[in-house]
Order: sequence, then C-alpha cells, then structure tokens
Amino acid sequence: MAVSPKNGDVLRVNRGLYSHYGVYAADKNHVIHYTGTEGHSDFKGVVRETSLNEFLDGDDEFSVCRFDPEDYPHVYSGTETVRRARARIGERRYNLLGHNCEHFAVECK
Repeated sequence: MAVSPKNGDVLRVNRGLYSHYGVYAADKNHVIHYTGTEGHSDFKGVVRETSLNEFLDGDDEFSVCRFDPEDYPHVYSGTETVRRARARIGERRYNLLGHNCEHFAVECK
C-alpha cells in the first residue's frame, strides 16, 4: 500500500473487470462497504464494516478517490463521512446499476 488513507476517505480497489469502493474508518483500520454477510463477494446486498484486509480481499493495492470541488461542491468531513457510513450498516439496498458500492461510498462522502 503506497497510500496511507485518512478517516473518511473513499477507497477503490481494482478487481479486474470492476472496481470495489468503501469508506475508510481510521479508528479501527476498517472499511464500510457493500459486501456479503459471509465471504467476500462484492455483489451482495448488505453494508458491513470489515477490516481493511477483508475489503482488499487479497489485493495489496488500493487508491483513494479524490473529489473535484467543481463536480462535488459539497463533501463531508472525514468524521461525518464515517458517521454517515456507519449509520447505514445493515442496509440491504444493493443494486448493481442503481445503488452499488460506489454509489454508497460517494453518497456518504
């Protein structure tokens, strides 16, 4: 990992055919993201808080998403981003096209 994430950063890990996104929670070195209740499937419909290692699922690199103020005029602080993400733990609204892990992470940010 070349980048040290900060609290509330939106992380992206490349899975080859797609990217997986989550919100970094620095207090526990965790990531809040859509995933399966068991195992590591990114295409399951529940928001969970997992370790960074579980989020990476064997990958050793990730990137931190940057939000251009021109495209995103209002972003929340890191603390507020994590609070918003944790408030949605247990949510089961996953939809590949309309409400996926990227939508979730950007909405929290």
